[in-house]
Amino acid sequence: AVIASDIGALKELVTDSGAGVLFSWEKNTLKQVIDSYMKHEETARDMGKQGITLVHKKYMPAEYYTAVTQVYTELV
Repeated sequence: AVIASDIGALKELVTDSGAGVLFSWEKNTLKQVIDSYMKHEETARDMGKQGITLVHKKYMPAEYYTAVTQVYTELV
């Protein structure tokens, strides 16, 4: 599973994919998130699998190349 701060672009990737959870630096919740994953290993494992699926679907070189080529084709 992905554990990311709620700052910046990771926010959209993590929440939209279901591959992890966000924490807020202001609330100092990182320890709570890690503790929760340690107690709920199956949930963490499932989120990890979703993360791997997301990477293979969107961010592998061939898939990325296809998506970028499609955008350029539509623009031209």
